[in-house]
Amino acid sequence: MENIVIVGAGPAGLSAAIYAARADLRPLVNAHVGCRHLRMWRCL
Repeated sequence: MENIVIVGAGPAGLSAAIYAARADLRPLVNAHVGCRHLRMWRCL
């Protein structure tokens, strides 16, 4: 179960995921790819 969902996997989104992980949260980063696909990554 994630504590935080971050929309966007650019520099700011990945930086937010790093800070969230350092704060003992479990971030889920997602990025819109194309028109119909959503790609999700679990960080740390």
